[in-house]
Amino acid sequence: MAAQQRMDQIRNLVDQWEQLVGFTVEVPGWMIFEMADQQTAAGYVTTLYDVGRYMSAHTAPGPYNLVWMDAAFQPWAWYGMSAVEYHTKVESLNDTYLRLTGQNIPDDTLQAVLGQHQGSMTGAQLQTYLLSQANIKNTYGWLKYGLDFQQFQQQKQQMITQFGRELTDAEAVTQLQFLHAAQGPNVSAAVNPTLTQVEKKTAQTGINASVVR
Repeated sequence: MAAQQRMDQIRNLVDQWEQLVGFTVEVPGWMIFEMADQQTAAGYVTTLYDVGRYMSAHTAPGPYNLVWMDAAFQPWAWYGMSAVEYHTKVESLNDTYLRLTGQNIPDDTLQAVLGQHQGSMTGAQLQTYLLSQANIKNTYGWLKYGLDFQQFQQQKQQMITQFGRELTDAEAVTQLQFLHAAQGPNVSAAVNPTLTQVEKKTAQTGINASVVR
């Protein structure tokens, strides 16, 4: 690409990016030249997402950085999104995390996944990502058995009926582990509602012996 074409490309992207933040900050010429001329760790700046990541790395007090007072209140700009796009994306990702875990997505996790696929990660992609993380499945043990949070609560209620007392999530996950080992991988479809007294005693022993999440 010719030098002038490259400069025009970056100026056009910067114009769009400044619009995303309501023109609350003006990107100086030296930054435009730098984005046009230099290759970042992720490659050359070619998208609004790239501009957002560049600005994220160059917004702080200091002689070579931009002081952008509204930066903390316009997080969508870090990802080259509009405010509407950002809030829609966050809502979708949070809905997926909440459905799987029963918890709102932590901010550090949100910031990490927003950067996946240049900010375009979908709820379905987030689910695939979460289910590949051993620490997530260890924290929310029902995910190991193909259950989301609501499905787990339904099975937990069946267990409470069987055992005649409240069970903690950890105890219920232990019971899932016990039933999974005893009945095979299809146990997640339904908890056996007709355990014999011997089976109940054996299952209760499994719960008392070890709580595994």
